[in-house]
Amino acid sequence: MGRGLADQLGTLKLSRADIGLDVTGYIQSDNLPENRQREKLPAGHRFFHDCERETNARQIEWMMTRENFEAWFITLTFKNYVSEVRAWRMLTAWFRSVADGYERLVKERQIERSQGLNWAIAQEWQKRDVIHFHIILSGVRLGILSRMRQESRWSGMGGGFARVYDASLKAAPYLAKYTGKTYHNGAISWGGTSRWHTPPLSISCCRALITG
Repeated sequence: MGRGLADQLGTLKLSRADIGLDVTGYIQSDNLPENRQREKLPAGHRFFHDCERETNARQIEWMMTRENFEAWFITLTFKNYVSEVRAWRMLTAWFRSVADGYERLVKERQIERSQGLNWAIAQEWQKRDVIHFHIILSGVRLGILSRMRQESRWSGMGGGFARVYDASLKAAPYLAKYTGKTYHNGAISWGGTSRWHTPPLSISCCRALITG
């Protein structure tokens, strides 16, 4: 864990809608025609019509609900334009500091069964041409970390707006909906121990799409 884990990857006044945090009105897809949204989902699907986003949503949900795991929904953005390369470098540095703090507290409090941190990341460009990241972060007793401290770490590194919330299960399809968009290869980026533990086959509507 610690730096090795992080190395596996890199004050704004905005409304919740501006930064994409408002998930209360979330629907299956914001890109489907109205008549398609009313169609029944394919057999075995719970979130999306297509198998790729359906499987990603299920994998994120699985990552959030593993035994003894807690999960956060995080949004990180920037005050001004930064390149994609620099944005991911800053994100990597932020994850390193979070991972270091988590590992230190796990040792101090002798927390057993800690399996490190897990995360799924979606990148989005705001209308003002600034990147922001949506993240699901999970781990055993994740709440030993201060959410406000993680927000302050991001702004202290030169980032902009940061918000960390306890994640509800609605966050899984919310993040998965970014699959296939035209940025960062249109993919969800996975990190931490979730990269090395194969999810159960039962989470996938198409077994070949499981991200292991």
